Amino acid sequence: SVVVRFDFGCPRRHGLLQPVRGVPACYRMRHGTDDLMLACSHCARDQIEEDQMILHCPRFGCCYDLCLSCAEGLVRHRRSGQGGALELKAADPDVATVSDDEDRPRLPQES
Repeated sequence: SVVVRFDFGCPRRHGLLQPVRGVPACYRMRHGTDDLMLACSHCARDQIEEDQMILHCPRFGCCYDLCLSCAEGLVRHRRSGQGGALELKAADPDVATVSDDEDRPRLPQES
Protein backbone atom coordinates (compact mmCIF):
# COMPACT_ATOMS: atom_id res chain seq x y z
CA SER A 1 0.00 0.00 0.00
CA VAL A 2 1.04 3.58 -0.58
CA VAL A 3 0.74 6.36 1.97
CA VAL A 4 0.39 9.86 0.53
CA ARG A 5 1.86 12.66 2.58
CA PHE A 6 1.17 16.32 1.96
CA ASP A 7 3.92 18.78 2.87
CA PHE A 8 2.75 22.35 3.35
CA GLY A 9 5.28 25.13 3.00
CA CYS A 10 5.14 28.48 4.71
CA PRO A 11 3.86 31.03 2.15
CA ARG A 12 6.55 33.38 3.47
CA ARG A 13 9.12 30.87 2.16
CA HIS A 14 10.45 29.79 5.56
CA GLY A 15 10.32 26.08 4.80
CA LEU A 16 7.82 23.35 5.64
CA LEU A 17 5.07 23.80 8.21
CA GLN A 18 5.31 21.37 11.12
CA PRO A 19 2.32 19.46 12.50
CA VAL A 20 1.75 20.26 16.19
CA ARG A 21 -0.97 19.67 18.77
CA GLY A 22 -2.04 22.44 21.09
CA VAL A 23 0.01 25.60 21.53
CA PRO A 24 3.48 25.35 19.92
CA ALA A 25 6.35 25.26 22.43
CA CYS A 26 7.96 28.43 21.06
CA TYR A 27 4.76 30.38 21.81
CA ARG A 28 4.59 28.93 25.34
CA MET A 29 8.21 29.87 26.04
CA ARG A 30 7.92 33.36 24.53
CA HIS A 31 4.76 34.27 26.48
CA GLY A 32 5.50 32.25 29.61
CA THR A 33 2.15 30.45 29.50
CA ASP A 34 0.26 27.84 27.50
CA ASP A 35 -3.06 29.67 27.97
CA LEU A 36 -2.96 31.25 24.50
CA MET A 37 -5.56 31.43 21.75
CA LEU A 38 -4.37 30.89 18.19
CA ALA A 39 -6.09 31.94 14.97
CA CYS A 40 -5.61 30.36 11.56
CA SER A 41 -3.49 32.62 9.37
CA HIS A 42 -5.47 31.58 6.29
CA CYS A 43 -9.14 31.78 7.40
CA ALA A 44 -8.75 33.70 10.71
CA ARG A 45 -10.74 31.04 12.63
CA ASP A 46 -10.12 31.43 16.37
CA GLN A 47 -9.07 28.79 18.89
CA ILE A 48 -7.35 26.42 16.48
CA GLU A 49 -5.16 25.27 19.38
CA GLU A 50 -8.16 23.13 20.39
CA ASP A 51 -8.03 21.21 17.08
CA GLN A 52 -6.53 17.73 16.92
CA MET A 53 -3.58 19.10 14.95
CA ILE A 54 -2.47 22.38 13.35
CA LEU A 55 0.38 23.22 10.99
CA HIS A 56 2.91 25.73 12.34
CA CYS A 57 5.88 27.58 10.80
CA PRO A 58 8.90 26.82 13.01
CA ARG A 59 10.79 30.01 12.09
CA PHE A 60 11.05 32.38 15.04
CA GLY A 61 8.79 35.39 14.67
CA CYS A 62 6.83 34.11 11.66
CA CYS A 63 3.65 33.12 13.56
CA TYR A 64 2.04 31.43 10.53
CA ASP A 65 -0.44 28.77 11.69
CA LEU A 66 -2.77 26.76 9.45
CA CYS A 67 -5.82 24.76 10.54
CA LEU A 68 -6.50 21.35 8.98
CA SER A 69 -9.68 22.61 7.30
CA CYS A 70 -7.67 25.18 5.33
CA ALA A 71 -4.91 22.65 4.63
CA GLU A 72 -7.48 20.30 3.13
CA GLY A 73 -8.86 23.12 1.01
CA LEU A 74 -5.40 23.87 -0.40
CA VAL A 75 -5.26 20.41 -2.01
CA ARG A 76 -7.39 19.59 -5.06
CA HIS A 77 -8.69 16.08 -5.73
CA ARG A 78 -9.68 15.09 -9.25
CA ARG A 79 -10.16 11.94 -11.27
CA SER A 80 -7.56 11.15 -13.90
CA GLY A 81 -8.54 9.85 -17.31
CA GLN A 82 -6.82 6.47 -16.86
CA GLY A 83 -9.06 3.98 -15.09
CA GLY A 84 -10.66 6.57 -12.83
CA ALA A 85 -7.70 6.63 -10.44
CA LEU A 86 -7.69 9.49 -7.97
CA GLU A 87 -5.03 12.05 -8.82
CA LEU A 88 -3.93 14.46 -6.09
CA LYS A 89 -2.56 17.84 -7.07
CA ALA A 90 -1.37 20.71 -4.96
CA ALA A 91 -3.65 23.66 -5.53
CA ASP A 92 -0.80 26.06 -4.80
CA PRO A 93 2.67 24.57 -5.41
CA ASP A 94 4.25 27.12 -3.06
CA VAL A 95 2.07 25.93 -0.16
CA ALA A 96 1.46 22.21 -0.71
CA THR A 97 3.47 19.40 -2.27
CA VAL A 98 2.52 15.75 -2.65
CA SER A 99 4.92 12.88 -2.02
CA ASP A 100 4.76 9.11 -1.52
CA ASP A 101 6.12 8.06 1.85
CA GLU A 102 5.65 4.46 2.98
CA ASP A 103 7.94 4.65 6.03
CA ARG A 104 6.38 7.67 7.74
CA PRO A 105 4.38 6.88 10.90
CA ARG A 106 0.66 7.46 10.41
CA LEU A 107 -1.28 10.10 12.31
CA PRO A 108 -4.53 8.98 14.03
CA GLN A 109 -6.80 10.50 11.35
CA GLU A 110 -4.94 8.57 8.59
CA SER A 111 -5.76 5.11 9.94
